[in-house]
Amino acid sequence: MTEDPIRFDVYGKVALGATAEAVDALHAGGAYSSELAARIAIQESIRIGTPMLVGAGLSWHAAEALRSSNRPFCEVLVAQEGCSIGERARYCALHELFFAGCLDCPVCSGDFVP
Repeated sequence: MTEDPIRFDVYGKVALGATAEAVDALHAGGAYSSELAARIAIQESIRIGTPMLVGAGLSWHAAEALRSSNRPFCEVLVAQEGCSIGERARYCALHELFFAGCLDCPVCSGDFVP
């Protein structure tokens, strides 16, 4: 049995002065089900000072595009879908990617959705 190719989640903080733009981007991009849910997530991220989910289940190219865009997010991190960024996650410096499991980086190994 083979597994499906890996998708990616993107995390980031809202850039200073970009809250309204971030709400629109989060809601339009489907990361949150409503504008209210996006606003709550932004406020929680600001309150505790950690990155929030800004894109889920993305292709590698979409995750890279979101990471390289300047606004409305900053301090953007990319992770294998479902992989929590933390001390248990592995990291590929070449692709600046957090990933889980005992296998190599999914981008290095070619096991991802382009």
